[in-house]
Amino acid sequence: MLESDVQPFTPPNSADSSRSTNTPSNDNQKNSTNRKGEVNYMDVSRESERGTSEIENKETIILITVKNGVTKMVEKILELFLVAIHDMNTKKKNIVLLVVENRQSHVYKLLLKRNILRDSVFRKLDKDGNSALHLVATLGDYKSWLIPGSALQMQWEIKWYKFVKNSMPPHYFVLYNNQRKTPKEIFNETHKDLVKAGGEWLTNTSESCSMVALLIATIAFATSTAVPGGTNENNSKPTLEHQPAFEVFAIASLIALCYLVMVW
Repeated sequence: MLESDVQPFTPPNSADSSRSTNTPSNDNQKNSTNRKGEVNYMDVSRESERGTSEIENKETIILITVKNGVTKMVEKILELFLVAIHDMNTKKKNIVLLVVENRQSHVYKLLLKRNILRDSVFRKLDKDGNSALHLVATLGDYKSWLIPGSALQMQWEIKWYKFVKNSMPPHYFVLYNNQRKTPKEIFNETHKDLVKAGGEWLTNTSESCSMVALLIATIAFATSTAVPGGTNENNSKPTLEHQPAFEVFAIASLIALCYLVMVW
């Protein structure tokens, strides 16, 4: 065999070994790059999920306006975009369900006057199977009526329930929701605290009125027995007799005394 055909022996610490030594570092760089890429991808996915959830929680303009009771804007939107009447939020509540839930009586009357798509709009159910009458019977955490006194608020709650119930035929509202509860049962359950507060308010108001009535009775009795200006010592007649002011005072005192006897 010729010497020229002999392959030279490569020592261990040559260029090839350096290449083999550098290979793990390149792999580490690639792995680190891949890890960085994975982190970035996870961040992007989180941001996209967050954006999707924010979009799902948003409501259309007509849903916001009906919740706030802006009647003119609701009427204008329905005139220009009638298809907006089918908009729903994430809980599958349309404009009718949101109107009755937020106690917007003016918007509800507007929807009744338009008389459009009643079968598909007024008979709509949310994701819990609640009809409009179920939501009317539910007393939420928000302040429904800007009326002082729990008893008066309870009175308006009953009026609102009866108004919505009588505004549509009975078959428009389902009797049971997904929890197998009727609107009447929900009304009784959610209004217990309001009824209790209304009773306490009536008791306190009646006590205050009794104190005022007692004070008025004392003044009326005192004024009815006293004669303004005194009496004449000779004939014991009032000094201001036949004066218009004295006659007005005498009549007013007599009326007050009569009302006092009727009340007590």
